[in-house]
Amino acid sequence: LVLCPLSSVLSPVSSVFCPVSSVLSPLSSVLSPQSSVLCPLSCVLCPQSSVLCPLSSVLSPQSSVLCPLSYVLCLLSSGLCRLPSVFCPQSSVVCRLSSVVRPDAILMENVPDLFSADHWSHFAAGRRRLVQSGYQVRAGIYNFAGFGLPQERFRAVVMALRDPFDLPAAPLAPGQYRTVRDAIGRLHRLASGEKDPRDPMHVASNHRASTIETLKRVPKNGGNRPVGVGPACLDRTRAAHGGYTDVYGRLAWDKPSVTVTARCRTPSCGRFAHPEQDRGLTTREAALLQGFPADYVFSGPFDDGFKQVGNAVSPLVARQLGEFIAGRLFDVQTDAWTTGVPPIEVTESVGPGFAVTINGIKRQRDRVLVAA
Repeated sequence: LVLCPLSSVLSPVSSVFCPVSSVLSPLSSVLSPQSSVLCPLSCVLCPQSSVLCPLSSVLSPQSSVLCPLSYVLCLLSSGLCRLPSVFCPQSSVVCRLSSVVRPDAILMENVPDLFSADHWSHFAAGRRRLVQSGYQVRAGIYNFAGFGLPQERFRAVVMALRDPFDLPAAPLAPGQYRTVRDAIGRLHRLASGEKDPRDPMHVASNHRASTIETLKRVPKNGGNRPVGVGPACLDRTRAAHGGYTDVYGRLAWDKPSVTVTARCRTPSCGRFAHPEQDRGLTTREAALLQGFPADYVFSGPFDDGFKQVGNAVSPLVARQLGEFIAGRLFDVQTDAWTTGVPPIEVTESVGPGFAVTINGIKRQRDRVLVAA
């Protein structure tokens, strides 16, 4: 299999990628002296993989350098490759590739704990490499609800450009956030195990009878599981340290949803019950909360659709960040990205983790909204 556009970008010498022997020689010197990532990458790009088709379309002769690099980094950063860390000094895939390919722009998204104390040394090492390669690097934490996503999704965003820049502001303030009702309020009503005949992605899980009985006793529209309802272990945990109050909880119609995960069809995994129907979310509902188009179709078995949704970078937010980068690259003057809510800029570790900080941000914001 010959992947000329990718090979010519990464190495002018070799243009042959052999999936049979798992050899990708143009990348071997870039990714790791031990070639530890060659096999996982080869598996991703093998002819039997469904990833190959979209990658081939990206790697057309007309593609810019930025496109193949962005797509490869997305694959490398996913669970497909099982890399210990994309910023690990021994296999700093993002930064090694960037220093060789030298794209015009780099955009990365991850969980906020990318900036936690446990991972900061890796991130700082990768950032130094980008700076040494001539990039201006900016990092911040956004609530993606500020970009119109009907979901409270706090994420780390890293951008690198060659010219100085500031990270864009999110256009919407908390009082302007889109809600669960905005996203899924018009969908066909379903009971557990039912399917919408008009939409193959709007299918409800066939829950156990005990799960349905628990959900029937959870107050509608944002309610929590009452004490004494559902598994007794949850009561013991709540009494011990107040935790897991979201489990079996319902989404609220007139607020953004909680962060959508790969387990969002399962009410026992968080606040993933429908606001008023006694079931977890469908793939279509989760996808709409994650900013996918209303007619998007996911491939694979039932659970795979939820994994694709929960692990995705929201298309709605990705498009806006891409538009910001395009404006910078083509020198389009606009103040659209300077008015709004700026990100939490990150120049040093955020500490042991960001989860407690997120809860504090939400509580403070809610107090402000109530007072207003």
